[in-house]
Amino acid sequence: MKKIVFAATFFLINSLLVLGNEIPDVNIRIANYKDDKVSALSYTFDDGMKEHYTLAVPQLEKYGFRGTFWIIGSTINEDSQHITDTTHMTWEELRIMAEKGHEIASHTWSHQNLVKITREEAVKEIEKNDSIILEKVGLIPISLCYPYNAKNDEIIALASKNRVGTRLFEFAIGTESTIESLNKKLKEIIDNREWAVAMIHGINYGYDAFPDPNVLWNNFEKVKALDNQIWVGTFSQVASYIAERDNIQLNTVKEQGKVTVTPQLSLDKNLFKEPLTAIIETTGVQSFEIQQGGKKITPKVLSDKVIFDFDPFGGDIQITYK
Repeated sequence: MKKIVFAATFFLINSLLVLGNEIPDVNIRIANYKDDKVSALSYTFDDGMKEHYTLAVPQLEKYGFRGTFWIIGSTINEDSQHITDTTHMTWEELRIMAEKGHEIASHTWSHQNLVKITREEAVKEIEKNDSIILEKVGLIPISLCYPYNAKNDEIIALASKNRVGTRLFEFAIGTESTIESLNKKLKEIIDNREWAVAMIHGINYGYDAFPDPNVLWNNFEKVKALDNQIWVGTFSQVASYIAERDNIQLNTVKEQGKVTVTPQLSLDKNLFKEPLTAIIETTGVQSFEIQQGGKKITPKVLSDKVIFDFDPFGGDIQITYK
């Protein structure tokens, strides 16, 4: 009887020693969207309307959002002293928007249907608009949306050169939209865990304008209330994130109390500049220290995981924990 008790006690002590020396298992993956949000939403505005500057931009900024504005270069006013079309913005207004973090992107030079013109004409429409935006705003556009949403494989290939993406899908917000229909759309975005691209034209006037602009402002407010689930980013930000997420490889070396992660990404680092969010899934870890390229990264510690942003081209990530 004494031998049995001794054996059981010996087994229990050994088990506790093994558990006490066990190295916590640390698993790392990339979040589907920034900050591990459930879904993403980009507000995009077509045609460079004056109201986008006077009305939409202040409302976006009220909630901390930034939009994407697809510009037709030939319709933009030179400056406030040379207004040829009061319904469109000036280059100075676009520069101000860009400085505030809004994306100024291409809708081609003169909004021609790219499918119905020659290849040479399509190239000119695309390249001329890129050049004028670079000259007047100071940034070359890295995304594009197609006039009339008209595209084929050849046009997509032309328009995609030196860009993070082009607008291949969208849902309209405008004349037919109601508070109820947009609330339903938000539920679908979250349920489907998708990236939705909102296409907006006129606010009070012009194509697909709102009978009541408060429908749009109410949508901004509702989306802000869903901040823990929906990432609102510019078109280029979300397109970049998704491309990086889908192409990156993480090479991981684990040691006791330390993990070294080497990100490898074959995309053009001059185009794809969006930080990625990493998720650490683990149990039994009390604290983390994370560095990349000698710079400390402050993680966000949640009840069931730890998340942090990193540069996919920034070299090894050193994670120490205890």
